[in-house]
Amino acid sequence: MEGSVHVIQLNRQAGNQTPMFVVTWSPYAAHHQSGTIPTVKCVGVESLRYFLRDEVGLSEKSIRDWVKNLETEGEISIPNVILDSDDLKKIGLFD
Repeated sequence: MEGSVHVIQLNRQAGNQTPMFVVTWSPYAAHHQSGTIPTVKCVGVESLRYFLRDEVGLSEKSIRDWVKNLETEGEISIPNVILDSDDLKKIGLFD
């Protein structure tokens, strides 16, 4: 299933606090899902990097680029990510 992974920093204005992120999945094709959108919370940049690398399967270089964008923008959308529904369920992004 192809879609976009969205990441939003929740406490961007909080100064020296550990950054907190919420990750969601938006498939490009319609699928049957309950009314709630599954989210994964990551506490700290290293936790987010781990999730994007080891659970979503992004390369270290692309993660560096996306995290750099996230630090300046506060949110990112990573397009054209391919994950099957079993993987999405396993990582908490699909009901």
